[in-house]
Amino acid sequence: MCPAGFYCQTTQLGGSVVPKLCPAGHFCPPGSKNGSKQRCRRGTYSPDQQLASQEECRPCPAGFYCAVEGLTEPSGRCLPGYWCIWGAQVSNPTDGVTGAVCPAGRFCEDGDVSGDCRAGYFCDVRSFRHDQAICPPGFYCPEGTPSPVPCDSGTYAPLSGNVSPEDCRPCLSGHFCNGTGQEVWQGLCSTGFYCPPGQISPRPSAHRCPSGFFCPAGSPAPVPCESGTYQALEGRERCNTCPTGFYCDPDPDSSGVSMPALCPAGHYCPSSTSFISVLPCPAGTYGPKTGASSKSDCEACPAGMYCSSEGLHKPTGYCYAGYYCSQGAVTPMPITPRVPFDVQFPQNDICPAGHFCPNGTRSPVPCPPGSYSMAAGLSAQEECQPCPPGHYCAQPGLSDPSQALPCSAGYVCKEGSSVSCPSDDVHGYRCPAGFYCPSGTSIKIPCDPGTYSPMPGASICLPCPAGSSCLHVSTVEPLSCPRGSYCPAMTAAPIPCPAGTFNPLEGALTSASCKRCPAGRYCHGEANWEPDGLCSAGYYCEGEAADAIPQKTSLFPLNGPCPAGHYCPEGTRNPKPCPVGTLKNTTGSLLHCWVAPPHPLPHWAVPAKHWL
Repeated sequence: MCPAGFYCQTTQLGGSVVPKLCPAGHFCPPGSKNGSKQRCRRGTYSPDQQLASQEECRPCPAGFYCAVEGLTEPSGRCLPGYWCIWGAQVSNPTDGVTGAVCPAGRFCEDGDVSGDCRAGYFCDVRSFRHDQAICPPGFYCPEGTPSPVPCDSGTYAPLSGNVSPEDCRPCLSGHFCNGTGQEVWQGLCSTGFYCPPGQISPRPSAHRCPSGFFCPAGSPAPVPCESGTYQALEGRERCNTCPTGFYCDPDPDSSGVSMPALCPAGHYCPSSTSFISVLPCPAGTYGPKTGASSKSDCEACPAGMYCSSEGLHKPTGYCYAGYYCSQGAVTPMPITPRVPFDVQFPQNDICPAGHFCPNGTRSPVPCPPGSYSMAAGLSAQEECQPCPPGHYCAQPGLSDPSQALPCSAGYVCKEGSSVSCPSDDVHGYRCPAGFYCPSGTSIKIPCDPGTYSPMPGASICLPCPAGSSCLHVSTVEPLSCPRGSYCPAMTAAPIPCPAGTFNPLEGALTSASCKRCPAGRYCHGEANWEPDGLCSAGYYCEGEAADAIPQKTSLFPLNGPCPAGHYCPEGTRNPKPCPVGTLKNTTGSLLHCWVAPPHPLPHWAVPAKHWL
């Protein structure tokens, strides 16, 4: 019997048998003859000789196929897009045992799985390239993606070739992106709502426009109502005009205007008024009530109302005081070349004028209100200069005293004031009664005699009213003009009524209030409020007598001795004529008349006198 691995055939000479090696691609069981050697089956091959059984034929290797029987080597590479596992009989096997279509997410370039699909691309079944199909907009494709992964709702991806969820952009502010796999945003945010990035609805319930703000279509954030407008309700697309009698200013806590504020006393507010445009009542008027809407609502009133080497493993230290370091500083004392000053301080530099920079400052700190600094490089707030007296520095970061404004009339500003109307007694105070304080004053100024100031906060002194006197400086309340005097307007010291006159009443306005001393009485000296007494006997006081023994004047020529033919008792209002039968031929102090003699006699013969 022919041995295994050989086949035997009879020769032509004498019929002898000669065993021969079984050829490659075949196998020869024991007893094989020339015509009975067997081919290796499809899906196998053998490059070797002397095989005794099919089991010794080699299975077609991965990536190759063996299409016919008796192969000494594989027929060739399997087709791109197919995976020949082992023993493939065709170039595109799909039985799942000898081979299959290339699995999704991978690519099969030469009949075998070559690797995962490249990030930014996707590979469905039968893919034969690592970049088989580019990932479309609205999707992302990590490495080994079998099919594109849609971007989440609220995001979008306008470009192709995205590789991760991070390539999906949040929906643009002011817009919404509803649904997955969006290439672009779908529309604008609805009126009355606002849409931060990443919204999936045009009317997000969590982002309803709050009161004090308005939200037109496409709003990325609520827009605060401007000064002079307000909005009391939520979900509105516009603000309302501030009504008359109110002013509308942003709330310091929210920056919006949700409710109008009542116009303050002393002012009036037309429609659309903001606090800065609140109109004061004109000089000489005041507004005792809140809510005034026009100038006609004002009533007469007094004046006055108002911030080192390479190879370091940590920072060297803090920037020095007097400097600031925004980013990228290489020295603790940076100096940037002089460029136009930017309020955002994007550079590293010496601390600018109007600011101070403590140790480790990231951004200059402005000198607080009430101070300024002309110098650069300040390191502490205490180095800021106080606002000059008579002025106030309301804004932080002032770099020159010329930027300070004069203090309001009716107030005194000491140095360091930050408001126009200080009242803390440290930086200033309201002008006290009896003084006046014009705009920009650093000291209170006393009212001169003849003027007064009855209330605090005066910018001028008032003239002393007629009928009153303001004798001293700093008069707060005028005194009523005393009896015996008169006081025109702006009187400092009362003017005494002259001798011969008197004034019995207080509050006299003019000299006409000084009455002439009546007949029979005299008014001695000045400032009489009543006559001093009766004129002396033997004298006649016709009027305006300044003494008990009067002197005649141009107005009262009869003032003086009692005239001849008359006698004048004490305080007589009129000289009395001598009775019939008597006479008085002299003037002067004689109190009585003579009895006339029966016949004329020489003077030396006149008998003794008889007085009546």
